[in-house]
Amino acid sequence: MNLNGAFIYMCPNHYKVLGFNLEELHGESYLNVIHPDDIKIMKIRLKEIMKTRKPVLINYRIKRGKGCWIRIHSICTPYILNGKVKTFIFFSNPNFRYK
Repeated sequence: MNLNGAFIYMCPNHYKVLGFNLEELHGESYLNVIHPDDIKIMKIRLKEIMKTRKPVLINYRIKRGKGCWIRIHSICTPYILNGKVKTFIFFSNPNFRYK
């Protein structure tokens, strides 16, 4: 995710978890898929990463396809280049089983 909150790359396995084609989410803001009640905590955590430049654990709900919300646990790591945070890398684990 870039510093503006847009998805810039997603692992192909995201389709199985999120039910979105990668093309649908590329360039899309995380604000459009994160549960409205979780946006505040996401913004707080991203600011924390910018300040500390250290990974943080973030728990939030994200839209699955066109329907339900699923809980996601992510380690968000800053990608730092020349001493500045350039992007955020999320390593995520859904809290449900999918087929």
